[in-house]
Formats: sequence, structure tokens, C-alpha cells
Amino acid sequence: MYSNTQTTSFQYNILPTFPVQGKLSNSYHELVDHLIEHDIHCIDGFVGINWEIPVAQIQQEFVKRGLTVRFVSMETAFLPESSIQEKVAPYLGGNDPLFGKSAPNWQHTLIL
Repeated sequence: MYSNTQTTSFQYNILPTFPVQGKLSNSYHELVDHLIEHDIHCIDGFVGINWEIPVAQIQQEFVKRGLTVRFVSMETAFLPESSIQEKVAPYLGGNDPLFGKSAPNWQHTLIL
């Protein structure tokens, strides 16, 4: 296989690795230390993760420190599917899905 910018062959790496800076840990205690030390108020992650376990562990670590935290799942901001369908219906072209029109920029209204 050849790249577009070079004439030498290369092998595609399906498991690339990259150097990291700092320290890696699998400790909830150290994670909460890091969150507090760096004044971090938001945790983001993948949809497919069962968040109940890490949230419970993280909350427990905050309680050990005498701190009260509140976790808010983004799912609480989701509109029901029927509401989304109603909002986008005018832009889908009716029974002919090949013809529609551009929707206005109303992303901010989806979470209201």
C-alpha cells in the first residue's frame, strides 16, 4: 500500500499506540483527587458504558471527602422521539425522501 504523499510503502497499523504524558491509573480515589485538584466539573464518555458503576464509585469517593456532588445524565435533556419527528417532519420531503429542504439551525431548541 502506498500513501498519497510518499512513494514508499507502509503497513497500516490497526492497533496504533501513542505516547502519553503524566500518570495512568485505574483508581477512583486518584480520579477524584485529579478532578478536585484541577477543578474539573464535567466527565464525558462513551454511550455504551454502563455509567451506574463509575458514577456510584466516584460519588462514594466524594462522600468520603465530605463533598456533595450532583451527577446529571445527558439523557435527561433528550426529547422523546415523537417530538423530534414532529420538529423535522417539515424538512423531510413528505412521502418522497429524495426531496426535502434545509432545516434552520435549531439545535438549541432540541434540548428545551
